[in-house]
Amino acid sequence: MVSRVIQFRIDEKLFEKIKQLAEKEGFKSPNLYIKNMLLKQLVEEGKATDMANITRRINRLEKMIERTNRELGRIGKEVALLWKAVRELSEGRQ
Repeated sequence: MVSRVIQFRIDEKLFEKIKQLAEKEGFKSPNLYIKNMLLKQLVEEGKATDMANITRRINRLEKMIERTNRELGRIGKEVALLWKAVRELSEGRQ
């Protein structure tokens, strides 16, 4: 399958609004947000191809992986703090 690029220009105000919406929805970029919205619309209209459905699912999985990575980072920091506290306690007992 051939991959194509669609480009269009928007003003700064609209770009900032799209950027905010993309961040709120957890997308890495406004481009991915717009792509997802377009694919979602096509799915709702029943015009999406199997590739569009696969792409939508992949985008959803990417967002889940990003959330999981953030959570693992947070947990890692907490484990490091707990480990530090355990070491300090065990050093104090010696």
